[in-house]
Amino acid sequence: MGNGLSDRVRRPTDLIRLAIATNAIWLVALVGVLAVSTSVGLETDLTTATRQLPGLVLFLLNLIGASAILILPLIAGVRLVVTGQSRLFLESLLAAGIAVLMAIAGTRLLTEFESARVLITFTGSLFNQGILLNPLLASLVAFITVSRVIERPYFGYFAILSVIALVATELIAGGTTFIAQITALLIGWAVGLLIRYSVGTPTIRPNLDQIQAALDDGGLRVDEIDQLIEVGEGRKFVAYLHDGRELSVLVRDRDLDGAGVFFSWFRSLFFYSGKEFRGFSIRKKVEQAALMSFALESARIGTPKLLLVRELPFNSILTAYERVAGIGLSTFVAEYQEIKDETIKTILEIIKTMHENDIVHRSLSAANILLANSGKIYLLNPSSGNIAATQLEKRVDLAELMITLAVLTSPKRVITLAKKVFGNKRIANSLPALQTVAMSRKTRRVLKSNKKTLSDLRKELGRVEPDMHYEDIQFGRINYRNLILAGVSIVALYILIPQFSQVDFGQIFNQANLNWMMLAVAAKVITYFVSAANLLAFVKKRLSFWRTTLAQISASFATLVAPPTLGTVAINVRFLQQSGVKASQAGATVGVVQVVTFLVHMGLLVVTGVVAGTQSQLSFRPNESLLVVLVLFILLIVILLSISKIRNWLIAQLKPFLQQVAPAFNVVIQEPLRLLLGMTSALLLNLIYILAFYASIKAFGGDISFATAAFVYLAGATIGQLAPIPGGIGAVEATLIAALTATGLPSGVALSGVLLYRVVTFWLPVIPGWFAFAYLQKEKAI
Repeated sequence: MGNGLSDRVRRPTDLIRLAIATNAIWLVALVGVLAVSTSVGLETDLTTATRQLPGLVLFLLNLIGASAILILPLIAGVRLVVTGQSRLFLESLLAAGIAVLMAIAGTRLLTEFESARVLITFTGSLFNQGILLNPLLASLVAFITVSRVIERPYFGYFAILSVIALVATELIAGGTTFIAQITALLIGWAVGLLIRYSVGTPTIRPNLDQIQAALDDGGLRVDEIDQLIEVGEGRKFVAYLHDGRELSVLVRDRDLDGAGVFFSWFRSLFFYSGKEFRGFSIRKKVEQAALMSFALESARIGTPKLLLVRELPFNSILTAYERVAGIGLSTFVAEYQEIKDETIKTILEIIKTMHENDIVHRSLSAANILLANSGKIYLLNPSSGNIAATQLEKRVDLAELMITLAVLTSPKRVITLAKKVFGNKRIANSLPALQTVAMSRKTRRVLKSNKKTLSDLRKELGRVEPDMHYEDIQFGRINYRNLILAGVSIVALYILIPQFSQVDFGQIFNQANLNWMMLAVAAKVITYFVSAANLLAFVKKRLSFWRTTLAQISASFATLVAPPTLGTVAINVRFLQQSGVKASQAGATVGVVQVVTFLVHMGLLVVTGVVAGTQSQLSFRPNESLLVVLVLFILLIVILLSISKIRNWLIAQLKPFLQQVAPAFNVVIQEPLRLLLGMTSALLLNLIYILAFYASIKAFGGDISFATAAFVYLAGATIGQLAPIPGGIGAVEATLIAALTATGLPSGVALSGVLLYRVVTFWLPVIPGWFAFAYLQKEKAI
C-alpha cells in the first residue's frame, strides 16, 4: 500500500524561519550601528570575559573552533554519503558556498558606507580593514542547517558546540565583534533555510497501512482506504468501513507545521478582521478543529461528526469524520440553475443559531455549505472559526454569507430573505464589514470574478436602514500610500587576485636568513625520498627506490600543469603500471596511499590544533578572493553532479576504482607492519613540509611557534589546494598569507615567508622535475 516515503516537501516552518532570520539580520545590524556605544561595550565585556576563562576551557574552545570548519563537514559528508543521502550533502555544500558569497557581499556592502560607526560596530576599531562578516562561520551554519546534522543524536550537540567555539575563538582573537559574529551566523542560517525550502526536505510520512491500523485501533474497522487529494491542510483519504459507513480522513503531517502562518502574519500586519494568529503547530490546528466540531454539535448545527483523533508515526495526526453524502451549494446551483428561497432561509437560520451560541465559522464560502441527500444542511471545514465570538466577528461572518448567497442568486433576493431571519438592524449593521480584505481566501477569489456583486450588495443594504448610524470598521492597519518603496542596490562583487608580479623577489631573498632558507630547501629534498618510501610501503612488488624517487621528483613538474595532488596521482599510477604492476592494482595502491595520507593529514591537523589551541590569538580567516574561487568551484561541482547523466557517468567511472581500493585496504589491514610503515612515512612527509614552511617564516624573523605554523600550514594548504588551479597557484599563497596574518604575524613577514616556501617547494623543483620526467619517459618508466 505504499512505504510512506515522500521524496521532498517544502516545509512552511522553513519559510517562517527564513523570514525571521532575514529580518533579524537587518535588525541586529541596525541596532548595532545605532547603539554603537552599547554594542562596543558589550563586545568589550564579552571579550574580557572569554579571555578570563580557565586555560583548559580556552584550550578546548580554540581546538574545536579551529578544527570545526574542516572536521564537521567532513564527518557529516561521510555520514550522508554512506547513508545514501549524497544529494543532501551536495545541497549542504551549495548552501555553504552561497553563504560564503553572501558574507563577503555583506562585508563589501558595509564597507561601501565608509562609516566610522559601521566599522566600529563590526570590527571594534577604526583601523581594522579586514573581513567584517565571518564567511567561514556563515558557511558552517548554512551547512549545518541544510544537512540537519543538528537533529542527530550527539552529533547535534557537537554542531552547536562547534558554532559556539568558532564564535568564541573569533572574539578572543579580536578584530571582530559580537554583532559581526551574530550577523554572520544569521546570514548562514538564512541561506541554509532558503536552500532547504527551495529544494525541499527529505521526509517520511505514515503510509496507508499505518493509517488503517490507527483507524482499526480506534474501533473503526476498515475494509479499504484510498487517498483522494493532498491539499494545504494535509492529505485527505476516504475509508470504507466494515459496517458500510464511509469516513473522511485527514492526516496532518509534521511537514505542514506552519502552513498558512506566513500568509496570516502578512495579513495581520496590514489588516484586522478578527481572525488572529494561533500558532503554527499542527497539534494546535487539530485541537481547534476538534473544539469547533464539538461546539457546533453542541449547538445542534449540522457538521460532519468527529469520530477519531489519533497520533501517527513521524509526529503526524489523524482526524476521522463521518462522510456525509450530498452536493455542495455552488455545484447544486451550477447543475440546477436555481436555489429555493426555503433553502436560502434555512442556511440563514443556521448561521443565526450559530451566532446566538457565540460561534462563528469565518469561512462561509459556497464550498463549505453542503446540501446533504437527507435534506439537511451541513457546514464543512469549521476549523478556522471561533467560539466566544465577538460582535465584530459575527458581523464579518454574516457579511461573508450574504456575499456567497448574492453571487449564487442576487443581492436583492438575499437581502429580502435575510431581513426576515435577522431583522433590519442586524443585517444593516453588517454593511461596514462588506470589505474584500475581511473575507476568507475563497470568497476573495470569487469576488475577483464577480466584481459588481459587492457594490450591488452594498447598495441594497444601504436601503434597509438609510438613517442608521453605522459603527465603522477599519480593517486596514497600514495604509499602502504611506509606505516608501526602498530600492535594493546591486552590490558588485570584486575578486582581489594577489598580484605577485609586483613583488620584488630579489629584495625579499636578500633579506632572508640563509641558514633557515637552506633548511627549507633541505626539507623539500628529503620529501622526495619520504614520498618514495610512502608509495613503496603499499606496493608488494619489489621496485627500484631510486626510480621511485625520480617519479616523485617528476611529479613536481606534473603539478605545474595539473591541480594539486592530481599530477602526483597520475605520475605514480603510470609509474607502477610501467613497473609491472597491473593497472587495477596500481590505481588501487595509489588510492590507498592517498586515503591514508589524507587521514594522517587530518589527524595531524587535530593534534596541531590541540597544541596551538592554547594560543588565544589563533584565528583562521582566509582571503576573500580565495573563498570566492572555492565557492564558485564548489557550485560548479554541485551543478554538474545534480545533472543525472554526469552523475551516473561519474559513478560509473569511480565504481571500478572503489571496487579496486576496497580489496587493497583489506590486504593492507591484514599486514599491520606495512600499514604502520605507510602511516609513519605519511606522518613524516607532513612534518617535513611543516618544517619547510616553518623555516621559510623564520628566515624573515617571523615570531611563530612550530605548532601554530603546523596548524596554519595543514588547514590553509588543505583549503587552498581545493582550488581547481594547476599547482594551486595563487590560492595556496593567498590562504597561507591570510592565515599567518590572522595569527598576528606582520603581513610583510607573512608574505615573504609564504613566497619563499612556494619558491622552494613548488617553483624551484619544476626544473629538476622536468629532467626527471624526461628521463623516466626515455626509459619508458612512466
